[in-house]
Formats: sequence, C-alpha cells, structure tokens
Amino acid sequence: MATLINNRTEGTRISRSLVEMIESLPEGKYRIIIEPQSVHHSVPQRKLLFMWLSLLARETGNSKVSLYNYYCRKFLLEDMPSVSQMTSAQLTHFMHEIEADVAGTLGFTLPIPEDGDEFIAFLKDYKDK
Repeated sequence: MATLINNRTEGTRISRSLVEMIESLPEGKYRIIIEPQSVHHSVPQRKLLFMWLSLLARETGNSKVSLYNYYCRKFLLEDMPSVSQMTSAQLTHFMHEIEADVAGTLGFTLPIPEDGDEFIAFLKDYKDK
C-alpha cells in the first residue's frame, strides 16, 4: 500500500512504494488525487452485515430494514445513529453484539469467514441479496 503522510512535526513523507509506482507508469500525463485517509469501516465488513440481515430476514420473516432499525435501536449510542458513521472497530463491536443476540434469542450462529466452506456457501447464497 502506498502512503503519503503530512504533519507539522515530521513534514511530508511518501512511501517508497508510491514513488516506485509513479516512476513505473508509462510516459504520459497523469492526475493524482490526494484525499484524507478514511477511518470508516471496510466495504466487505458492511456487506457482511447486510448479508446477515438478509439471512435474518429469511429466518424471521421480518424485513432487512426493520431488522437493521431494531439492532441500531438496541445497540447503538444516540450519537451514532447509523453504521455509515462507524469506524471499523465500532462496526466490528456492533456486529459482535448482533451475533450474540442472534445466538441467544434465535439459537444459531451467524456465518463468519472462519467457518470456511460453510461461509463460502453463505456468500454464494447471499452476496446479491
């Protein structure tokens, strides 16, 4: 991963991989866009949450939206009303809360990557739902 760091105490630092990547580009004109690094959750993490909600909707007969709203009301603080504002660590904690609730109230575990082939089957069934 290429990194650019800019701060007052250390100045600007560019990782060697960024310099090498730029130097390896074919001759031509390029535009480089620099944005602040996001501390928000990852896209795969959020996708897994919504695949879980699809599974729970099928198992419970509730809609994904109603399940999402239920878990947000149950586990989120007032100053954090949606998952879109969470960091990766916060979303992980939220998802662990959901896992524990499902295990306690519905009696089954939600699929996680460590489940191996069972998780792959879950992904195939729910990736587009």
